[in-house]
Amino acid sequence: MAVRNEDDVSTLELVRELLRDVVTLMRQETALARAEFREEIGQAVVALTVFGAAAATLGLAGLWMLVGLTRGIAYLFNWPLPAVYLAVGAALGIAGAVLFAIAWHQLHTLEMLPKTRETLRERTWFGSRRVKESV
Repeated sequence: MAVRNEDDVSTLELVRELLRDVVTLMRQETALARAEFREEIGQAVVALTVFGAAAATLGLAGLWMLVGLTRGIAYLFNWPLPAVYLAVGAALGIAGAVLFAIAWHQLHTLEMLPKTRETLRERTWFGSRRVKESV
């Protein structure tokens, strides 16, 4: 007959403590992930705001450069200013249309999450096949 000590803990109590520790650990990890996610979202918002301000500033700089270029062409070739503005605008419009067409084509040929879609198809096919075979 085995003698039980008061310090002995049953297996059931050990498993309970282990599960309690695992649950506590999972809660702590979830809280940490949430905090990190919030921090990263905040940093992303700041970065996107600065990026937007930089893009706007660069756009204005480009606009002023185009005005200077247009006026320079008009002065250099002694052409009427409205005609040069029209020519530069048309050239920029054509370049923009070509870039838009390229971007549109790339967006239409883009396949989002190809590996994930294939995995879902395989799993769906496998699951539906198993259901049909069991019926």
